[in-house]
Amino acid sequence: MTSGLFFTSTYLRVKALFQKVPAVFTALLLTLLVSFIPWQSGAAAPSENPNSADAPAQAATASDPVFFIGTSGLALSDVDFTNPTIQKGLAKTGIANTLNRSSHYLTCPIEGWMQLTAGGDVIDNYGRALSAKYPAACAPTTVTQLHVNENHPGEARVNNFPFRIATVAWPETPVFPADTVGIGEGAAVALADQNGEVPLWYARPTKLSSLSEIVENASGTILLDLGNLTAEKGTESHRLQKEVINQRLAEALELFDEYGRTTKDGKTRRLVVASLGDAWRSTQLQFFATDTFTKGTSLGSGASPQATETFSGPGVIRSETTRADGFTTIANTRDTLQAVNPSLLLLPTDSLESAVAQATEFENHALLARLTLPTWYTLYGIIVAFGVIAFIMHFLRRPAALDAGMVEGERDWRGPNYVWRNLAWFNTFAFALIPAALVQNFIPWWTLPIGDSTVFAHLVALGLTVLLAGIFTYLARSTPYPIAMLSALALVVLAGDIVAGSEHQRNGFMGSLVLTSRRFYGISNRTYLILVVAGLLMTLPWIATYFEKLQRKYAAWGVAAAGLLVLAVDAVPQWGADFGGPPGIIAGFGIAALLVAGVKLRWWHGLVWVVLSVSAMGAAGLLDASTSKGESSHIGKFWATLGTPESFALIAGKIRDVLRSFTGRLSVTLTIIAVLVLAVLLLLVLRRLQQTHGIHRQVLLDSISTPGFLAVALGMLVGVGVAVPINDSGALMLKEGIVMALPALAAIMSDRLLALRSGGDSSGEDVVLSEGGH
Repeated sequence: MTSGLFFTSTYLRVKALFQKVPAVFTALLLTLLVSFIPWQSGAAAPSENPNSADAPAQAATASDPVFFIGTSGLALSDVDFTNPTIQKGLAKTGIANTLNRSSHYLTCPIEGWMQLTAGGDVIDNYGRALSAKYPAACAPTTVTQLHVNENHPGEARVNNFPFRIATVAWPETPVFPADTVGIGEGAAVALADQNGEVPLWYARPTKLSSLSEIVENASGTILLDLGNLTAEKGTESHRLQKEVINQRLAEALELFDEYGRTTKDGKTRRLVVASLGDAWRSTQLQFFATDTFTKGTSLGSGASPQATETFSGPGVIRSETTRADGFTTIANTRDTLQAVNPSLLLLPTDSLESAVAQATEFENHALLARLTLPTWYTLYGIIVAFGVIAFIMHFLRRPAALDAGMVEGERDWRGPNYVWRNLAWFNTFAFALIPAALVQNFIPWWTLPIGDSTVFAHLVALGLTVLLAGIFTYLARSTPYPIAMLSALALVVLAGDIVAGSEHQRNGFMGSLVLTSRRFYGISNRTYLILVVAGLLMTLPWIATYFEKLQRKYAAWGVAAAGLLVLAVDAVPQWGADFGGPPGIIAGFGIAALLVAGVKLRWWHGLVWVVLSVSAMGAAGLLDASTSKGESSHIGKFWATLGTPESFALIAGKIRDVLRSFTGRLSVTLTIIAVLVLAVLLLLVLRRLQQTHGIHRQVLLDSISTPGFLAVALGMLVGVGVAVPINDSGALMLKEGIVMALPALAAIMSDRLLALRSGGDSSGEDVVLSEGGH
């Protein structure tokens, strides 16, 4: 009995707290504001290396050579860590997954080797045109050795190389020292000049042990190509190829240990092992290991861009490029080889097995997310479409209340209130999938013993989202402002994670997949949309409160304050680092605030928007430059290179991606066209119905009469629309913004009609001021 009273009392207290929404809303804003204090974000500083006392680190300078072991199609899970030679060879290294994606979602082997020399968009159009089948996405490379000297590397030529690099910004001068030796076809590609000429090259022998004399006599860097793993994963061919590549890897590591650690003039070689290309028909994270890391105990420690130091492993690599543990990119591999600061930090582990387990978890998460994402979005789209279409159909067929008058001989337009209640619940559930997806990535569902069962993986991923959305819907519907509360939940979870380093947005269903994204920290295009949509919807309780007091100025200040918080999360380089976000956020929240305040929009407001947008982006660049200590985000790097060919290439690439989003994604374009056509048809139908029956117009006005509804809706439209030409996702931004916003708007409109027809809600507040109800 006492226990029952306790739980009943607790429930009533919590319910009463949630009903005081303006106060809760204010508390949420203050919570966000406190979280914006510039505490040190990102990964914690690594612990002291337990091996450093027994194995003192050997310093390596920018001129020190590298022993590079390269392959393609070798994922971390493909490496045979039970092989004693591989264990020994990698025992002092840090390991990670790496992504080699350039301008194409698949990277074939030759393109991976090209990226060791050239940055930017690297694609072998010539090789792709010659290849009519997978797994070789590009035609195989052929190399002609011009001078054959046994046990001595000589000059060689990569055949048809000028055609292969026709669209690649290949350096005019070699990036590798003149004494660099290449072994194998891929190595020749990395060392070739614009004509395909290679000064020192040797064909890879069947037994790598026969290379001992060449390695021992080499005076500089060595690039060794082990060959490619090209078969489809899970097949017998893949198993056999994997055995061959692992055997070669073991031989190469033994070769390095016995003959390659030091040059003949006593210099220490750095070790880098990397898989450079994809296998079969889908992208996959590849294997990366090295013993070269950024000097210092944490990223951004102020190390000179040319200073590196070899720390003793084992451990997991953290990259400044991705701000993630166990995840690097091809840029890190290229910088390490070219003696540029690789921005890599070693996070020591107790053993190589521990490092492998941590990095393998990251790989599994990426693979499972890529596997289940299409089905997840299909389910999400079906739920959203059903709720919105059901709302529209009921609005067209039965918009009037049951107690409304009826003209004899006219069609009966009356409908029961419970239909609007069910529509409000269902569309609230559809919108709740957004915070559910954000929260879901805090639950390590990918670590469950899913195995190779794709069905079980889908059931776990989709079932967990639906369960969380159901719980959030029930809790939110217990408040007068369900959509605002769900928006606040989404914003707090998202903003908090971004400030803490964005760890839980990677591979999330409402975050960004590392296998398809170009950025791996901060704000993605999808999370930008969540910030805009959720941030504006969250302000509705605040607006309603001050509308009641006839203080629209304070209501507008609340919208502006929410906009500033969202802008900070989005634009601060250490957090969201979103260069293209400020214009859309300033425009969306700015227009909403002006309309809430009752200010008529003027032409000069556009000039103010331009000035504020440029100022915000400039301030982000200055903040990055003043706090990065040599480790700038992409914002600082853009401002630092503004006006250079590199910046022009970046801008041109953005424009190309925006245009490609309309022409290269037929489904997205057709979806947008379909929505626009349906919107026009709906307006024509409503006009016709109003002319003949005179009912729908008033019902529509009632449904959108929530204080601030139109201002918030227009703000979302502007915030999304401005982002279309700025972000590389282009048309996809418009599609996803519409899908996010429509269920929320339909739920608010349903609740409004329900509240007006029931005469109020259980909170006792004036229904004119309330967004929702029960």
